[in-house]
Amino acid sequence: MTEAPRQSPVKTGRLSQKSIKIAKDKFDCVTCVVTDNARNVDKRRDGLEEDDSSLVVYGCSVHMLNLLGHDITPIICNEACRGDPEVYPES
Repeated sequence: MTEAPRQSPVKTGRLSQKSIKIAKDKFDCVTCVVTDNARNVDKRRDGLEEDDSSLVVYGCSVHMLNLLGHDITPIICNEACRGDPEVYPES
């Protein structure tokens, strides 16, 4: 799996502001913004709340749980499960 190229915080900020503006213009209402939990997005979430105090901005809970799962699942367990067709069925 290849990693996507990282965006600079400035570019991420411009893109997020533009996306929010488009959504506000189209739907006349944006109250919440959910982002992924990439490090380059942390500061941008804070910036979005500073730019517009009416927004509720948070990272994706599912992504946080996935990261937690990776941290707490022993590597040996993952390796053992990979060979089990009930856990990892053939596609």
